[in-house]
Amino acid sequence: MEEVRVRDLVRWTKGNLISGEREEKISSISIDSRTLKKGDFFIPLKGENFDGHNFIDEALRKGARGFLTESQIPKDKVVIQVENTRKALGDIALCYRKLFSIPLIAITGSAGKTMTKEMVSSLLSRKFSVLKSPGNFNNDIGLPLTLIQIDKKKEIVILEMGISKKGEMERLCEIASPNFGLITAIYPAHLGFFKSQKEIALEKGKLLNCLNKEAFLNQDSRYFSILSQRCPVKFRTFGIRKRADFFATQITISEKGIKFLLNDKLPIFLPVHASFLVYNALGAIAIAKEFGILDKEIQKTLSSFSPISHRFSLSSFDGVKVIDDTYNANPASFRMAVKELKRIPSKRRIVVSAEMKELGRFKEEMHYKLGKFLSKNSDILFVVGEGAREIYKGAKDGGLSDAFFYKEKREAAERLKKIIREGDLILIKGSRANKLEEICSIISSIH
Repeated sequence: MEEVRVRDLVRWTKGNLISGEREEKISSISIDSRTLKKGDFFIPLKGENFDGHNFIDEALRKGARGFLTESQIPKDKVVIQVENTRKALGDIALCYRKLFSIPLIAITGSAGKTMTKEMVSSLLSRKFSVLKSPGNFNNDIGLPLTLIQIDKKKEIVILEMGISKKGEMERLCEIASPNFGLITAIYPAHLGFFKSQKEIALEKGKLLNCLNKEAFLNQDSRYFSILSQRCPVKFRTFGIRKRADFFATQITISEKGIKFLLNDKLPIFLPVHASFLVYNALGAIAIAKEFGILDKEIQKTLSSFSPISHRFSLSSFDGVKVIDDTYNANPASFRMAVKELKRIPSKRRIVVSAEMKELGRFKEEMHYKLGKFLSKNSDILFVVGEGAREIYKGAKDGGLSDAFFYKEKREAAERLKKIIREGDLILIKGSRANKLEEICSIISSIH
C-alpha cells in the first residue's frame, strides 16, 4: 500500500476524526488483531459471531497506529468514527483504487473463478507486475483488502468477485471500478438467496455494466444470449461446443493431464484432470491474448501450471486414486465432477458426499435429485452429515444398494478405510463448510 494521510481516510469514509493528526501517514491496514503489525491502521468489522470492536485494545497493545470505530471511544491515537466500519473499508478501497490508472480485471461466475484467476495471473505475470486476490478474497471484505495492496510497481490487478445475494455485484463494482470482466459460467449456486438461476445470471451480469474496455463470455453457457445482449462493451467468447473466438478441440485426458488444440492450431497441455477446467484455461487465454502474451508463452505457462488445492486434485496410493474436490459444491459442479470419473480408469467409483449449502427452499429437492444421479453414476456412495440425508434417500430410491449414511466424518472415514482396495477411484466433494478434506487426510494416511 502506498502512503495516504489520515485526512484522506476521513474524507473517503465521511467519518469524524475523534483524535489524532490529519496529516499523519498511514501505510498499511489490518482487520485482524491476531496478525496486526506495529504501525497498521486497524478496521474492526462486525460478523455473525464476533465484533472487531472488542479487539481494539489488543490492536493498540500491538502498536496499531489508530482505528476506525462505530462508537465514540477517545484514545491517544488516530481515531475515526464512522457509521459502519465494513462499508468504510469498502469506501477506503474505492477511493484508494482511483489513485491508480492501471487496468483491473474482474472475474465472476458460479464456479471456476479462483482457477481462472490463477491461470490469468500466471499468464500475465510473464509480462507484467500483477496483483491478484489471495485465495478467494472475493466479497466486500476480501476485495477491498486486495485493492489497498496496490502500489506504484503494480501494472495489472486481477480480482475475483463472488456474490450470494442481490445487490452485492453493484457494490463490488463500485469499489473496484473494473475495466475488463470475465464470467465463467452460471450454475444453481446460492439459490437460497435468489428466485431462480436466471436471477443469478442477471446479478452476475451486472459486472458487464461496469466495464469500459472489454468482456469475456462463455459461449457454451445457458445464459450466454442474455448476457451478451446486455453487454455494453466489446466482448470476446470462449467455449468448447461452439466455434467461439477461443475454442478447444481434440480434448484428451490422461493421468498426466489434459491436452487440446486451441482454435484447431495451438497444442495446449494442462496438468489438471477435469475436462471442465478447459473452460477456465480458454477464458484465461482470451485475456492473455488481449494483453499481448505470445503463444509460446501461453503454452509454457499452462504446461507448468500448479493446480489449486482441494479443486479436483488427483493423488494416489497403493493403486487407489483419490480426487480431493472439497473446496466447494453446488448441484451442477457436483454432477460435472462425477461425470469426470468415467474418464479415469478404475474398477470401482466411490463417491463421498456432503451437504451443498445456500440452496434455500430448493435444498431437499436438489439433494434428492443428486442422490438419484449418483445412484446411476457411482458404485459406492458415502453420505456424511444430516444436511445431506436427502442425497442418501435419492440414491437408495434410485436403486444403489451400496449407499451408506453417516452423521460424522470420522465414522465415515473409518468405514471407508476398511473397504478400499486396489483399483478404486474415490471422489470426495461437498461445500466448504463441511471440511471434507479431513476425510482425505484420514484415508490417505492408512498406507
